[in-house]
Amino acid sequence: MHYIQLKILSALTLTDSARYSQIKPKDIESNLFIYHLRQLIKAKLVVKNADGTYSLSSAGKAYADKVSMSSYKLRSQAKIVNLIACENKAGKFLLYRRKRQPFIGLAGFPYGKVHLGETIKESSEREFNEKTNMNARLSHRGDVYVTVFSDGTLISHTLFHIHTGTNPRGKLKEETPIGYCYWETIDENNPGDYFPGFLEIYRLIKAKPRQRFFAEYTFQ
Repeated sequence: MHYIQLKILSALTLTDSARYSQIKPKDIESNLFIYHLRQLIKAKLVVKNADGTYSLSSAGKAYADKVSMSSYKLRSQAKIVNLIACENKAGKFLLYRRKRQPFIGLAGFPYGKVHLGETIKESSEREFNEKTNMNARLSHRGDVYVTVFSDGTLISHTLFHIHTGTNPRGKLKEETPIGYCYWETIDENNPGDYFPGFLEIYRLIKAKPRQRFFAEYTFQ
């Protein structure tokens, strides 16, 4: 894929929708940019909305989930990540709200990828610290496999290693370029505010406080 098209997709991963002026790099000539934008629309990766803004299509979101926007290399395998459910003394959980696609604007527990050569323990502690600037004693509680489709297109395919912890130490890093952390009581009556699979994982943690678990969920 042309680097200009990758720049457009990269910009649209950070928003629900954007105007032409918000996604066009200043150093690219307008006619050239319009050509590549149209190519993405033709490929059904980008859609033009009724208000004149542009967004990722379902296929575009699936692409965003597979590509590294720093290296522009495709990742075709299912993701393996550590997810950390950390609770404080007030009974609130540390949540992470995404600022990029897929699932932009939705909240859930902080999570991050397992790097090659790391143990599960090492990677869970590293990811928690990187996302939050905090440290906690974590316990590997189980594993959950989550598959998400949108309009018939597979947009996310993830194996979560689920970890729990309590009362982390350190000063919370509230915001990063792709999301921000905050403490909140889980609202089970508001499922649309959370990642697909979040409430299912939360309920497993609460229902099986001393047991390891495995579950698999598919969302259409």
